[in-house]
Amino acid sequence: MKLEEFATEWVRAIEHFDQSTEVPWTESFLTDLWLKGKHEQLWEFIVYTSQLDLPENVAGYLAAGPLEDLLASAGPVFIERVELLAGSSPKFKSLLQGVWRNEIEEAVWLRMQAILASG
Repeated sequence: MKLEEFATEWVRAIEHFDQSTEVPWTESFLTDLWLKGKHEQLWEFIVYTSQLDLPENVAGYLAAGPLEDLLASAGPVFIERVELLAGSSPKFKSLLQGVWRNEIEEAVWLRMQAILASG
């Protein structure tokens, strides 16, 4: 399945996801990427999906799920890319507001806060 198709399916599933129901297969797939350390694939998904016109609940889920997981597990590797993308994409920068500190390293968290504080 192509990235575009997968992202569309993920958005649709998350938009209608009810915590009392089974986790959508697309979310399980992303969790599997994260757990297996396939961070580049996860990053590609995040970048692509962040540029879509997402419903508010889906954007929040993208921020507090895949993006937060990526930054918690591989933040030092990806923070420069996060900074660059946030500088050129208001949608992505806005997404950072939904990331919680969680297990994100202090140096990475401080750089994220600097992104959000910048005009």
